[in-house]
Amino acid sequence: EAAQLDPLAAANALRNAQASASSRWTGPPSPPHSGGAAGERGKSALPPPSPKGESAGVGLVVESGRDGEGVIVKEVVEGGAAAASARIRVGDRITTIAGQQITGGSDGVRAVTALLEGAPGSEVHLTMEREDQSAYSVVLQRGSGRR
Repeated sequence: EAAQLDPLAAANALRNAQASASSRWTGPPSPPHSGGAAGERGKSALPPPSPKGESAGVGLVVESGRDGEGVIVKEVVEGGAAAASARIRVGDRITTIAGQQITGGSDGVRAVTALLEGAPGSEVHLTMEREDQSAYSVVLQRGSGRR
């Protein structure tokens, strides 16, 4: 069973963990609402920061679902880990990241973006749901075209 977590609190906790582990945290390099073209964050909800503040995503661009219902995949970036998995499709809803329940709205999108980015080479565990309500899980490696 996934633990409920306020999306904004998750994003703030992630920033605080990175700031305390590094003398200078410059924030994720990807534009807002993007999981980065190359990869995602570590195995936990608060992944370990990379040595030089480097960050990578998994190749997902996300948006808030209709009527604020969850966070939906808007784009699967070619060459990213999500595309290499061949499982994630545009329109799929992210239900959990690293065991943490994902909610909708702009706060949910910001939290997902923060949780998808992390140290290059680290893994992130996602639970997804298709429009037909079927669920699946996938593990992606940040900063690679490997699932």
